Amino acid sequence: MITLRLSPALLLLGTALVATPAFAQETHTPGSAVTTNLAVLARADASLKDKVDACRELARCAGAEAVEPLGALLADPKLSHAARYGLETIPGPEVDARFRRALGELHGRLLVGVIGSVGVRRDGQAVGLLGKLLADPDPEVAQAAARSLGRIGSIAAIKPIEAALTATSATNRPAFCEGLLRGAERLSADGQAAEAQAVYDLLRAVVSAEPLPPQIQTAAWRGAILTRGKAGVPLLREALAATDYHLFAAGVRIADELAGSEATKALTDALAATAGDRALVLLEALGRRGDITALAAVSAVGQTGAKPLRLAALHTLSQWGSATTVPLFEFLLADPDAEVAKGAGESLAALAAPEASIAILKLIAEPTAAKKLLGMELATRRRLGTALPALAGTARDNDPALRAAAVRSLGSLAGPADLPLLLELLGRAPNQGEIDSVEQALTATCLRAPVPMACAEALRGGLAAAKPAQQCALLHTLAAVGGPTALASVRAAVDSAEPTVHAAALRALAGWGSREAAPDLLKLARASTQPAERLICLRGYLGFARQGETPEAERLALCREAAGLGLQPEEKRLLLGALGDLASPEAIPLAAACLEDPAVRREAASAVLEIATKVLAGPNGTAAAPSLTQVLGKVAALDAGPEIAARAGKLLEQARAKSGGK
Repeated sequence: MITLRLSPALLLLGTALVATPAFAQETHTPGSAVTTNLAVLARADASLKDKVDACRELARCAGAEAVEPLGALLADPKLSHAARYGLETIPGPEVDARFRRALGELHGRLLVGVIGSVGVRRDGQAVGLLGKLLADPDPEVAQAAARSLGRIGSIAAIKPIEAALTATSATNRPAFCEGLLRGAERLSADGQAAEAQAVYDLLRAVVSAEPLPPQIQTAAWRGAILTRGKAGVPLLREALAATDYHLFAAGVRIADELAGSEATKALTDALAATAGDRALVLLEALGRRGDITALAAVSAVGQTGAKPLRLAALHTLSQWGSATTVPLFEFLLADPDAEVAKGAGESLAALAAPEASIAILKLIAEPTAAKKLLGMELATRRRLGTALPALAGTARDNDPALRAAAVRSLGSLAGPADLPLLLELLGRAPNQGEIDSVEQALTATCLRAPVPMACAEALRGGLAAAKPAQQCALLHTLAAVGGPTALASVRAAVDSAEPTVHAAALRALAGWGSREAAPDLLKLARASTQPAERLICLRGYLGFARQGETPEAERLALCREAAGLGLQPEEKRLLLGALGDLASPEAIPLAAACLEDPAVRREAASAVLEIATKVLAGPNGTAAAPSLTQVLGKVAALDAGPEIAARAGKLLEQARAKSGGK
């Protein structure tokens, strides 16, 4: 198997890269650290770890005095790597000379390592030695030599690889190509573009003549095109027209790196000559370029291409943010293909140009209902605040469908300043369906406000003059908004003589989000003679006792208050549900009191067991255990089913064990 370590050019084309370590240029100050670590290397009894650590430290602080001690370790299989690490960062010709000497002394993997270090240091004087190693019978040595020559990157270093390329084995050839790619990249970085071009062109010729990894082909084409600049566009066109998909895809990515309308024209010409997946890739590339000179070509695809291409073209055009695309989007809004028409609308809504907003406002002003509906949908999608006046007018239209659509859009776009408008629309709503729609818009607008409860004053102002159905809608919104003003309004509405308003206020209190409503609900439950109303109040009241964030003592107090009301069976079930969530011994007598009621005996037994389980497992379980044995014995003796009896028996055993067997 051939392992490739490829150049940065290949990285850009989706291939692996072994980065070139930076050559350290520190100014080393010899001192005790150098002396100490050199002494470690000289000691026969020093451990392998100590010697490796010494090499690492010498890399940081040593100078020429460490070259020979470290060089002596290059032939040691266990320390060669650490020695090279130490040597590579030491400045001065002594290191390079020592590495060159090692090139003639070592073999196999040790030689491969030193070859790599020569490349890291870019030692031009080693070119001759490395060139000879290109013919080494060991493939790893020959390949390492090619890579290091490429890393040195001079013309002199590249020539030996070129000369050996065609004669080397198929096993070595990818690494030799990699060396040439590295060298060409170095030449280009050093301002020798023409020389780099020659290397890239050689590689393109080699790749076209025999199978090599695709990344070598694409890297060679990339370098050949980019080093030529604008003069590389003909090569770009050739890549875009290639039957080989790897080369085509590389051409598209290379185009991303080429500025100018010439590269854009190459892409649009390729777009005109292709279809299918390749056309989609080209459209994406044009979208990334944002070059308006491609407008005509992309627009043509948007009008006449296959459906996937039309949709992709619309997306591409919307990315550019240019006002010149608005007429096309407007035209395609009426396309007979519903998906294309929808795509045109989405593109228009996404377009950053202000002209897109003007076009959407024009749609809302159109006399036909279909265009108005489309305009309102796009205004909502675009979050178009300037559409509010037009939406307000449409919300008063005689067409119920238009009114409903306008109210929905207002619910998405309106702010607190628009509450008077929404209150007016609520008052005008002719039926319950439209009342519900405006209520939703009101609630959404208030909850979107920076401080939702600040909207309560405006809502309260609309209550007095509203009809009963509208009052109910406002009460629902007040409950969603919350806060003292809203709570006061709902409290007052509970006393309404209108049954629907009274019921809406009662349910609003029962669903209140904070405990401020608890005293009102308890008072209403105590005073109510209507079982259904009383149940609603108790459900809301005991709901606060089930809120985990409420302190346990407060939850227990709420349950005690409710237990004192003389509860009916359904009401007791609500209480038992709240008690079962508690972990306090004081909750058990409240639950046990319900054991005498046959209608809720099973629920009461379950609640007692739930509380006892938590109490016994808690920090005060041992202290509470004696008080639990009697009630647990009672539950175990009840005829409440085998499951209840079994649970009670186990808990009774635990309680007795914790209380010393009593």
